[in-house]
Amino acid sequence: MSQPTNSIQRVLQVSGKQVAELAPGEKLKLAAKQGQHYRVTRTPQTADVANAPDAQDVAASRHGQDLRLDYPDGTQVVLQDFYLECRKEQCGVELPGSAGSYRVTGDSPVGAGTSDGGQLVYAFGETTSLAVLTHGAEQAPGFTHQGGVSTYVPPNEGAPLWTPFNVAMGALGIAALAHHEDKAAPVPTVIHGSVVAGPVLPGNGLTAVAYKADGSVLATGAVNADGTFTLNVGNDYVGAVLVKVSDTNANPDYFDEATGAPKDLTTDLRALTVIPAAGTYNVSVNVLTELAARDLGLSGGDTGSSSVSFNSLSETQIAQANQKVAAAVGLTQDLVLGTAPQAVVTTSGASNAQANDYGRLLAALSGAEVGSTTSAVLDDLSTKLQNSQTQAAGQVLETLLEGAANVNLGHHQSEVHRHHDRPGRARQSRRSCRNDRRCTGAGHGHSACQRHHHVVRRIRRCAGHGHPQRHRRCTRPLEHQL
Repeated sequence: MSQPTNSIQRVLQVSGKQVAELAPGEKLKLAAKQGQHYRVTRTPQTADVANAPDAQDVAASRHGQDLRLDYPDGTQVVLQDFYLECRKEQCGVELPGSAGSYRVTGDSPVGAGTSDGGQLVYAFGETTSLAVLTHGAEQAPGFTHQGGVSTYVPPNEGAPLWTPFNVAMGALGIAALAHHEDKAAPVPTVIHGSVVAGPVLPGNGLTAVAYKADGSVLATGAVNADGTFTLNVGNDYVGAVLVKVSDTNANPDYFDEATGAPKDLTTDLRALTVIPAAGTYNVSVNVLTELAARDLGLSGGDTGSSSVSFNSLSETQIAQANQKVAAAVGLTQDLVLGTAPQAVVTTSGASNAQANDYGRLLAALSGAEVGSTTSAVLDDLSTKLQNSQTQAAGQVLETLLEGAANVNLGHHQSEVHRHHDRPGRARQSRRSCRNDRRCTGAGHGHSACQRHHHVVRRIRRCAGHGHPQRHRRCTRPLEHQL
């Protein structure tokens, strides 16, 4: 229900479109999404929403992975998972400033600690208003005051860490508690991981561990009910890292897309990647990242028995193995650090509207396990990856298509499935293939191009039929489908 016009003081815009009206004191939570740009403005006086003035007197602070915007009348906007979704300029917030707007992204520096447990990221507005909005941080280094207007920008990395507690201790003459100004504060390296074998179940017995190349433990953590975990691998850690998820009890760990029932994890799942600089990273762990680990020569196992030492591997070899597996299944993103997979079903077995292509590939692999085991499927795929790139891609695709035919999503067929099943779609795709530069270069035949274009599309289609064995395209050999 919309608010009375005279009670509206601000509106939230997402990528130039007004999405919410904010009454005084209203608290709004919104999930941050890649590709979006956020801005809070004063209530537009005309239909020209894009040119509405920014809402003034604002303090932006980090709370966990969320970004919070506070305004003097108690209005609050929380962008959930902002620091996960908005890294590398994937999304951001435009805030007012004395010389134009100030942009905050997931990579923007954070600064002074606040009395409510947050970290100040930016503030701008009347000095008296900011004294309240910044929760005790108004004396922190980074604040400038001029003509009754204050601005806060986090100071340079080498500046001492500031908290209200440190200021109080400094007033008492306890200077030893402050950091030396010529020494940069350490930056923690944190892994926010997610494991997908199917959607992870509450009560699972899964544990996540991060290892150095010599096999020594960096950090350990439990896997949450939603499949996520957090590992703090230490301050300023950079370099190669292996993350392993293993099962510690006999409880079912995930909902299997192929059987439609809870299932116990019977194979350790690992992911290898390289941390280029201290900071926070999202790491995906699943059967495809495990396949890359095995392709690097690391032996598999169960209940934590798989290999974790990889001293002989270079960072280049790790990156190449991840790229090799991604290419074999048609993924165009980083296998480990890219967008996390979203399973095709929920823990109740219902179709998941948030499923993505990565999740559909994993569902097809779950289907490949019907009548087999996770470890046996991984061994088979590892053997196929030893062939030439073109041959390996074809053989892996056969496995995926066969597996997709075993995943029953019943009536939850999406629009994209129906769209790609329309008559003439294949002919249109072949025509577009001839015009694709990736198909005309050396070593790229027409069939290879079609495989590149159609691998995920066919898995979507086959995994979307309630009775896939009746769908001729899901059971015909690969060479007949192209």
